[in-house]
Amino acid sequence: MTSPFKTPEEAGEFLASLGLLDKHRKVEGKEREQLVMLFKMMEPFESSNNQHSWTDTYHVGDRVYNVHYWPGAEEADIEEHIPYKDSK
Repeated sequence: MTSPFKTPEEAGEFLASLGLLDKHRKVEGKEREQLVMLFKMMEPFESSNNQHSWTDTYHVGDRVYNVHYWPGAEEADIEEHIPYKDSK
């Protein structure tokens, strides 16, 4: 089977366009506490439910945070979504 991409760079650009090279950082400690307080004063930018968990997305300045709620969990998981940036 041949690749539809002529170069590794083209393949990388395609993966980046799909968001597959983005990273996520789990928010913990004092930063998490502060974000929980902030989110209580905000409306989520977006909410979704996949029948196993619920996710609220918040935009704070140029940062994007996803808050994941799991059935039976004591507290929600908060992660920062970090978009891929090409280092060219």
